[in-house]
Amino acid sequence: MRAIKLAAAGCFLSFAVQAQNFTIGETNKLGYSDSGNSNLLLAQGPYALTKAAKPVSESFWVTTAAGRLILGIYTSGPNNNCRGGSLIAQTAPFTPKSNAWNTQPLTTAPAMPVGKYCLAYLPSDDGLIFRKGVTSGFNNYWRPFTFSPMPASYPTTNVSGPDGYHWSLYATLAPVSATQTPVAVQFNPPSATVSDAASAGTMLAAALVQTSDGQVFNGQGLTITTQTMAGMTSLTSTSIPSNVQVASIASADDGQQSVTVRACENNVCVSGNLPVMVSSAPPPPTLSLAFNPAMPSISQNLSPGSLVANAVATWSNGSPFTGTYAFGAPDQNDGGQFAIDRYTGAITVGSSGLPTSDQNTTQNITVVATQ
Repeated sequence: MRAIKLAAAGCFLSFAVQAQNFTIGETNKLGYSDSGNSNLLLAQGPYALTKAAKPVSESFWVTTAAGRLILGIYTSGPNNNCRGGSLIAQTAPFTPKSNAWNTQPLTTAPAMPVGKYCLAYLPSDDGLIFRKGVTSGFNNYWRPFTFSPMPASYPTTNVSGPDGYHWSLYATLAPVSATQTPVAVQFNPPSATVSDAASAGTMLAAALVQTSDGQVFNGQGLTITTQTMAGMTSLTSTSIPSNVQVASIASADDGQQSVTVRACENNVCVSGNLPVMVSSAPPPPTLSLAFNPAMPSISQNLSPGSLVANAVATWSNGSPFTGTYAFGAPDQNDGGQFAIDRYTGAITVGSSGLPTSDQNTTQNITVVATQ
């Protein structure tokens, strides 16, 4: 009997695995028909982005084509309701096709950090017919907006919605490489000057993070590590976009200060320094009141309505006086013997005239200027 020895031959195959694109939004053709939305900037969301990505394209289902269409992506805004969101990317205006997903590339492809986003569309013709439906957790918003490139921020005023519906609209995104590392933290402007009277939230500079792949920084590790005056500034966000802003500032902070911001991604951290010059705020302007003439001398038989003097209020910083004039304590209008124009400051004899008992006497009145 011949013995047969079987040997397994090893075969090694190496290959690169490319991360797959993914979508956010509504990829289903929804059940209700919708139209009549020309010159409205409409948005839906918010949709959660759980990993950093770059926008590739945006798609909108059209049942009956008409006019032109623009699609866009916004951040969800400070209250996660699209209002006040920043424009991330948009398509060029295009002529849609009927009974089809209209997929268009976006004109820019900035990196989108983890967060929440709204998808928007802007039609030019009421005849455009598309699909809408109801899904829990997603809403729509709309505002009149003449057909043109989308604004840099989704409006916060004159916005309607939500009404519970959303549309067949989604975005396709590509994952961002996990090898990105920060190489520098910079600021725009590179230095800042601020008054010690500045209110909390006053912007000093935008934080900019240069990365190894030249793309927008995707890390969540943006922090203020040191500042010469503790608590003077804060960041608007721990990720880009972020601004260095005033947190609490006072006259004790006058002079040259600095703020150090650190950015971390993939266990690599870099820092940058923002010089901040804090200047003393000028004293508040003061209001003074004078009379022309300063001590008028008038006849006792001067008729009612006759001009006695003009009250003149002036601000120490030269600003125009736009307030009002009135009689006040302690002397008021000498028992009703004088009148004043509240806007011009003209002081006149009262409607009853001057009594004969006032002849060859000094009378006192008190005028108050208010602004």
